[in-house]
Amino acid sequence: MKITITDEINGFLSFDLRDILRLINNVEGYRWFLSEINFNYIEPKTNISEISQEDYLFCEEAISMINYEIKYNDLNRIANGNIQIIDGTIKGKNEMNEIIISIFDSSYWVINTTNNNLINNIKKRFSEIKIIE
Repeated sequence: MKITITDEINGFLSFDLRDILRLINNVEGYRWFLSEINFNYIEPKTNISEISQEDYLFCEEAISMINYEIKYNDLNRIANGNIQIIDGTIKGKNEMNEIIISIFDSSYWVINTTNNNLINNIKKRFSEIKIIE
């Protein structure tokens, strides 16, 4: 099933990756992949020299890869860090389900998944949703 989320506050999306990850049961049990990720640091006053070398190199590597596998701990670190994902795709797979999170220009997110629990959790959590399929 595919679902679009557009919840906003003052013209900006009112959620981020951390909110979606919290809705996934056994999120650590998925293999995660990033593709064509474009991001901003949330605090634009931060100088590049203030960002840890590890975070900078990790983000540079992830943005340059077409399909980059990432450990859940690193994905969670991004989700809870000072990074705003502008657009791109995040895929999660386990033995039973697949989740594709597509982010479009910070305007809306589309979740395409076979995970019915996730769809139900999204319906409960968000108010501005549209079922596509």
